[in-house]
Amino acid sequence: MISDGYVKIVYHTAGSEYNSIYKDLVDNQTVEIQSPVTDLNIHQYFNLFNSFLRAVGFADETIMDGAAQCAFNEMRRVEDMRKVAENNDIVLDEDLGERIVEVLLPVEERALAAETRVKELSEVVLDLKAQLSRALNPDNPNYTDEEVEAMTEEIMRDVMPLIKHDPLNEVEHPGSHNFGDES
Repeated sequence: MISDGYVKIVYHTAGSEYNSIYKDLVDNQTVEIQSPVTDLNIHQYFNLFNSFLRAVGFADETIMDGAAQCAFNEMRRVEDMRKVAENNDIVLDEDLGERIVEVLLPVEERALAAETRVKELSEVVLDLKAQLSRALNPDNPNYTDEEVEAMTEEIMRDVMPLIKHDPLNEVEHPGSHNFGDES
């Protein structure tokens, strides 16, 4: 929308009864801001009005609060507010739960990857200890403590998943029941 013309914002104060008490007050104070319409985009219009509000005495925080209230209120469509929020790196209350999950999920994945890496490195350490023990005791016909520890750890790693999913652990054995259970 381009047209010839100008935008003019005027604020004018008239004298008051306080002028007789406070000699420092100025009567008939006028603040006027004017700009050609063809030269302004939406951001410049808001900055123009921001300058006007500051000139008439509003604090920056109050102006920002008013702008946020203008953009984010019940009279706006949620989809539009969501677009504006996304463009300005703002999270709406309605989207906060999803955003937290998005942020924390990679943290949980990294923790799981770190746990897996720790297990892998522990196995390498046990294997190296067993190899070092064998290298230091080449004539020993028995397994060294380090070799036994490494072999036990390897067996437990292979057997533990089977024990956790053993159907016998889920079967109720005859003669075992909870007292007070009538069934």
